[in-house]
Amino acid sequence: MKEDIIAANNAAGRIGEETIAAFVAEPVTAVGGILLRPATYFPRIKATLDRQGILLVTYYVICALGRLGHCFGYKTTNVQPDTVSLAKGLQAGHPVATAAALADIDFIGKNSLLDRTSESGAFLLQNLKNASQHITVVVNVRGRGMLIGMQLARLDASEVSCKCLGLGLIGRALVGHNTVALAPPLIVTRANVLTVVETILQALSSSQQ
Repeated sequence: MKEDIIAANNAAGRIGEETIAAFVAEPVTAVGGILLRPATYFPRIKATLDRQGILLVTYYVICALGRLGHCFGYKTTNVQPDTVSLAKGLQAGHPVATAAALADIDFIGKNSLLDRTSESGAFLLQNLKNASQHITVVVNVRGRGMLIGMQLARLDASEVSCKCLGLGLIGRALVGHNTVALAPPLIVTRANVLTVVETILQALSSSQQ
């Protein structure tokens, strides 16, 4: 974290803060390996940017519309960004796709899925940690809401991902930190969560044979 802030200061000094429009960041680095920032990271970055007159933009390809237990992931960062940017989630204005997106947003609100996501995500994270604590190929399990990453050692995340798919579970292999990412639907039940845990354990076991 300290290195990031120093790098931001150095970059601004080197190229001139007046030439920098904004600092763009994702609340959780998803494709990079489901990387979480310390609680003080964004407040310190925001303070640095404010001193230099640079905007903070949080952008969302994955971390919005409930995925982290909030409508927008910045709610987990302890800062208010200057602006937010949504990617594919609202379907780029295509009329039929946008109607589906609006219906989805309405469903999320009416069924309290933001609260459910926080609860179910914590349940999934804890169960995965408990189940994998003695599996030596699992480096760690981390995440927030319904966005969980399992970092592996001595096993290829792509192989484990393929094993998961064969067992009926979608787990995306991320090159960043050799991680298998899990992003269950927001409507997941506790029974579903336990099935996810059982399935990824089977995939890990099969991959080690």
